[in-house]
Amino acid sequence: NRKKSDTLVADGKHFGRTVCAFPDIHGLLFDGITQMLGLQTPDGTNGLAITEQHPSDDRCLFTKLLEMNKTLKRCLLEATPEEIVSVSAQIGKGIATARSTDAKGVKTNIEKWIHKDGKPLSPPISSDKRFRGFANYWTGKLLCPVDYDWEDPNVRADLASNRVDPFELDEDGMYPWPMFLYEDYKYDESDPWVGFMRGYPCVKCYKHIFTSPSSAD
Repeated sequence: NRKKSDTLVADGKHFGRTVCAFPDIHGLLFDGITQMLGLQTPDGTNGLAITEQHPSDDRCLFTKLLEMNKTLKRCLLEATPEEIVSVSAQIGKGIATARSTDAKGVKTNIEKWIHKDGKPLSPPISSDKRFRGFANYWTGKLLCPVDYDWEDPNVRADLASNRVDPFELDEDGMYPWPMFLYEDYKYDESDPWVGFMRGYPCVKCYKHIFTSPSSAD
């Protein structure tokens, strides 16, 4: 019915935002039901315990999904294959809707999140993708790897012309982090964790998705 469908879509949105953004819901449900039937225990638990060793495997994802909707377990066990397909479609719809809504909201607001004071950017960010990325001062500054000095004109020219690979593995086999991840766009080489994931756009994006769009204004 309509109420059940809306509930599954809402569960999908929550699951996609807080657990996994790109799950194979159809496969997850069928595999989960198979394991659940085979591992049913006398105390009524489904036997799909979350383990610290495998926190993101399918058993963990399926268990998280069951925790979000207390009636889903019984619904799946009593459902026909066609009904399970319908359930997975509704949950998948919720996940896709959440991704689309969040991506659109972030894309619409990201320009005003670059500066804390919200002042118009100069030069502005072009609507033409060819003039974004490293071709624009502000977007380039955010994307610039922490190992490079964006204020150096030669660095900006090399990145904009693709003469250097900004995301080439370093000597330790690691990819360099982009500067927008750091608070005030400042990177402390002696302690890379200082200010990490506290960049102004990161904080605003988090609030927009997980709190409410208005909380990021």
